[in-house]
Amino acid sequence: TEDTTYSTYHLVPRGADLVLVGTPVANTQAYVLDDHLQPVPVGVVGELYLAGDGLSRGYAKRPGMTAERFVPCPFGAPGARMYRVMDRVRRRTDGELEYLGRTDFQVKVRGYRIELGEIEARLAEHAGVREAVVLVREDTPGEKRLVAYVAGDETAAAEVLRAHLSERLPQYMVPAAYVRLDALPLTPNGKVDRRALPAPEGGAFPARGYEAPSGKTEEAVAAIWADLLGVKRVGRHDDFFHLGGNSLLATRLVFRIRREMDVELSVRDVFEKPELSLLAQHLLDAQLAQSDPNQIAELLALVRAADVGCRNNELLSEPISTTLSIAERERILEMARAGRLERSAPKSSSIVPVERTGALPLSFAQKRLWFIDRLEPGSAVYNLPVAQRLGGALDEAALERALGEIVRRHEALRTTFAEVDGSPVQVIAPFGGFSLPVEDLSDLSEADREAARRRRAGEEARRAFDLSAGPLFRAAVLRLGEEDHVLLLSMHHIVSDEWSMGVLFRELWALYAAYREGRESPLAELAVQYADYAVWQREQLEGEVLDRQLAYWRERLADAPALLELPTDHPRPAVQTYRGATVPVELSPELLERLQALGRSEGATLYMTLLGAFQVLLSKYSGSEDIVVGSSIAGRTRKEFEELIGFFVNTLVLRTGLSGDPSFREVLRRAREVTLGAYAHQEVPFEKLVAELQPERSLSHSPLFQVMFTVENAGGGGGALPGLSVSGVGAEHVSAKFDLSLTLTPTPRGLRGGLTYS
Repeated sequence: TEDTTYSTYHLVPRGADLVLVGTPVANTQAYVLDDHLQPVPVGVVGELYLAGDGLSRGYAKRPGMTAERFVPCPFGAPGARMYRVMDRVRRRTDGELEYLGRTDFQVKVRGYRIELGEIEARLAEHAGVREAVVLVREDTPGEKRLVAYVAGDETAAAEVLRAHLSERLPQYMVPAAYVRLDALPLTPNGKVDRRALPAPEGGAFPARGYEAPSGKTEEAVAAIWADLLGVKRVGRHDDFFHLGGNSLLATRLVFRIRREMDVELSVRDVFEKPELSLLAQHLLDAQLAQSDPNQIAELLALVRAADVGCRNNELLSEPISTTLSIAERERILEMARAGRLERSAPKSSSIVPVERTGALPLSFAQKRLWFIDRLEPGSAVYNLPVAQRLGGALDEAALERALGEIVRRHEALRTTFAEVDGSPVQVIAPFGGFSLPVEDLSDLSEADREAARRRRAGEEARRAFDLSAGPLFRAAVLRLGEEDHVLLLSMHHIVSDEWSMGVLFRELWALYAAYREGRESPLAELAVQYADYAVWQREQLEGEVLDRQLAYWRERLADAPALLELPTDHPRPAVQTYRGATVPVELSPELLERLQALGRSEGATLYMTLLGAFQVLLSKYSGSEDIVVGSSIAGRTRKEFEELIGFFVNTLVLRTGLSGDPSFREVLRRAREVTLGAYAHQEVPFEKLVAELQPERSLSHSPLFQVMFTVENAGGGGGALPGLSVSGVGAEHVSAKFDLSLTLTPTPRGLRGGLTYS
């Protein structure tokens, strides 16, 4: 109906196994586009959009839905529209379109975007399954879970199907329950009647299903898991990584347990004991191990005497983990908390707002960027520009008010940097309102309009910031048409990072929606600000803590090669130019699945697997067996930092030895050890590490490493503007801080990313 009934056609050969979507009818255009509305190559999966003479004007009296589905067409005449069909397709070499499924059968569970059709296809590969349908059910309010329905024989048992899928899919895509039916219920027109599918019961859950946490320690750990992972229910046999955990979340878990439970834990402990009950037992052992065994034995005797009517004064001769039951551990610690047992608990530091009356220090990362800015004033290499195309009726006043509220909420966006007695300090300006400039380009011809858009976006991306005068946050709107705008945002890295961009857009969408409807801000006030973090960071990194962390890095990076010599087309310039370009990287969903399965078999994350592969590749090109790369880490180890805009990101230096002609599984084990060690000592800012190690400095390359590797899977985006379609606009300016940077993001369509090179 949206495109006059028929849009494409296909001649079906007799006995054909595959029926295609085909090719467009006359005066109709079919585009296969990516998430940024850019055409994808032949053979690559994209989303189908239709345009041409048959297109409707929209949905009657539903402007929001019209704006969402009938979007501006970048390939047609001015004002042209195209219809978002919500079909996933790919164009074959003969020009025919092949249908691969619906995008609205893509769901989000526990923060992961999941293709239900992909799970159904893997289920259908099992010999005992004739048909399969997978749904997201919420039988318990707030608790979403994947449920598989299969028509098949007795071999399609829940345990068997779960094992079958676990070998082929990442754990977050493996359903929690499996309902076997004689046949799937159908609607009168022959489609699966999803509403008639029953709720799972009893035998639908694989053996060793949910078991409630036992004891206060398991309950406390389960509560932290639930908050970090965004799940409603955590069982004692659940696996942290199977529930959606990753290296970043494991790091945050360590800090949460340290703060809330007063127990030291390492990231390695989380990897080695990912099951809730095992991790809780480890925490109990760690708490008891901090005390004198004689005192433990005395309290154990009291506990056992109360249980069995006798007293046992013998000292413990076996390890605590084999001598004490969980209940006995719990009761001893209760007595300890009542004052019966002395132990040396780790120091826990809370973050509190500091007075704004005196000089406020910079964080270590900020100080490095301030120093670089003094050496190279006017450089745009640390600009963070973003351009978003907004299709539909934009409420410019609501957008301006929303951006202004974000500037008011986050002191970092009102901060400049002054020099006092030779040292830089933060200067936070009071909020004095916010103005959003709008530049009208709608009167230009289509070609001139697009040229002006690209020129203005490039100018904004390259326009330098003055750290002493500010502002260090800029925004502008380009009006291309009545329902076609581009939002340009730019921040200096000294007050922001990639995670901050996600915070900004989540808040922007929430505030815009509220102001557009005449409501007040739905966002709670922030408890602390970035300046409070900078003070806290400096207080934490002193004395024994800093010495212990630095000792690890001194040993780890001793005699590391100063330069990774990759073959280049041109000699290395005496001074880095930061000029760069990017080429896209796309790896198939099937390869992503195999990589995840390999990582699981070795107790490694996808990040570790990809790191090992990349370092092998770098070794082949450089001829070196000692490979050092940098990798960014969010640096938001505490809950208070998660919703702040600011420069938190830290850089880890990952050195992997590849001598001895190792197999790739051995490389993966080495990469895992390197990564776990780095995570355990991530509190040392990169800037502090460079100052401590004092590598030979050169203006021609970065210190310690020249290649950066990043896997992005947390902290970004989220949300949408009501009544508007939102899509990214390609970067008009690319800077290369390193010789080579590989960034990858796991998506339902495989690994997507890019190689940025000098």
